Amino acid sequence: MKKTKRIILLTLLTLAVAMLIGISCYAANNGAGNEANGGFAVSDGSNIYYSADGNLYRANADGNNKRVLVENTVSSIALSGDDLYYFDTSVIYRVKNDGSDQEFITRAALALTPNTFIKDGYMYYRGAGSIYKYNLSSSSEKEIAGTYETFVVSGNKIYFSNDSSNAGATGLASIDLDGGSFKSYGVGTAVSINVYNGNIYYIKDFKEIWKISTNGGDATKLCSANVSYINVYKDYIYFRENGKLTRISINGGEKETSGLSVNPLICICEDKIYDRDTDGYENVDVNDMPTFNFTTTPKPTKTPTPTAKPEKTPKPTKTPSPTKAPSRKNDVSDIFIYSDWAEDEIQEAYDNGLIPEYFEENSVLNRPIWRDEFAAIAVQLYEELSGKTLKSVNTPFTDISVSDLTTEIGKAYGADIAVGISRNEFDPWTKLNREQLATMLCRVIKKYKFPEWSIDDDGDYHMSGASGKKFADDANISDFAKDSVYFMSSVGIVQGVGDNKFAPKNTTSWEEAEGYANATIEQAIVIANRIYKTRDMF
Repeated sequence: MKKTKRIILLTLLTLAVAMLIGISCYAANNGAGNEANGGFAVSDGSNIYYSADGNLYRANADGNNKRVLVENTVSSIALSGDDLYYFDTSVIYRVKNDGSDQEFITRAALALTPNTFIKDGYMYYRGAGSIYKYNLSSSSEKEIAGTYETFVVSGNKIYFSNDSSNAGATGLASIDLDGGSFKSYGVGTAVSINVYNGNIYYIKDFKEIWKISTNGGDATKLCSANVSYINVYKDYIYFRENGKLTRISINGGEKETSGLSVNPLICICEDKIYDRDTDGYENVDVNDMPTFNFTTTPKPTKTPTPTAKPEKTPKPTKTPSPTKAPSRKNDVSDIFIYSDWAEDEIQEAYDNGLIPEYFEENSVLNRPIWRDEFAAIAVQLYEELSGKTLKSVNTPFTDISVSDLTTEIGKAYGADIAVGISRNEFDPWTKLNREQLATMLCRVIKKYKFPEWSIDDDGDYHMSGASGKKFADDANISDFAKDSVYFMSSVGIVQGVGDNKFAPKNTTSWEEAEGYANATIEQAIVIANRIYKTRDMF
């Protein structure tokens, strides 16, 4: 079946009547549950504002009159009056809700899942490892707490989980809006925090969902679940388990599972669910989509009778001919979405087995590539080059459970092909630029050519590209990347983008306008294919 871009999963839910929460919780701002899930959708009651396909969109609540407000890498949207605040990688911008008057607000340290809350003239946001309070009138800001992952603002408190001691003991905690009155809940580190109806809901060890009163006391386990994020909305906790949208009552009970496949991050606005990483908009009534209806799997009333042991299958009278392994030589235009320039090499890469199966389900290739996706492509390339299957090892990374590619990250880490940004962080959803992509795939060549190579002694393995012509923007290529960029260029694996420029990163406005700010999946696949074709020269 022909793959198309994923359409936004926007559907009316059969939910209980709203109790004890106001519309303002999910309209005037973004809601604790939404911000804990990346903050990519927000409503003002009449319009929905959401990020998808690298853009900020506005549409009517019914899905009509969709338009692009901002063409940027938008995440973590917050709404205050007529103003929208959003993250673009590590920069926070403000724009009017009609797309006008876009302006720079502040630069934040890069965070895996940024948060933005607006309250009483202040913006609270998360940079890497800290919560900051920014005065929207005076542009002054201060750091008020260290935090492990997400945080939420609810009432006059900030709830968060920290792994540093600059705000007090580690673990689930709260402070007031100025950073004082620290309170520890004594339950250890928590992730995906939500606050609803006087309780804090959180995930423990990515295996269980718990709640505890905002006043403290004993915590209550609600259920076991293989879960990364939760969103609490109208007396239910929504999350993904085994790839499907699932929910459970805020008081526990049996889980209900729908037939709807979703990503781990979901936002809920005006009784509609938004799935992460989508670029369309569709309003689907639950009555017209029976696969979305939640069904409860009842507990068995008694131990089922064991299935009788089958009789022996008689030997066939003759040995059947072995079934041929299926050919991968399909038309890639029926599987992937890519740029016209890349078609021949995408087809060749697919025929050579260089495209991980993950991308057949996530089929848009002409978009920025994330670190976890690069790890998958790099591992696939190395295994095809070497004929060896890498072993996935345990990693020290505490942030990779959000990824569907943890096995590939473990393989890449074990082979030193990809490493973390710190001892405990891999940062799977950060995008790569072109010089990083060239450098990392050059490491695959080194690992293939020199089995003893490791990242620790990478500097001892020089891949000479001195004979190659210098790019006009050579000064913009980082020192760590020059050796790899010029080697890959000298053997025809990487190319410039015009005017003898390499566009190593987003350094000029024309690069951004022409789409060269980040490396794309299709570029990674094409480079991998060129390495595979020229492997004999290594």
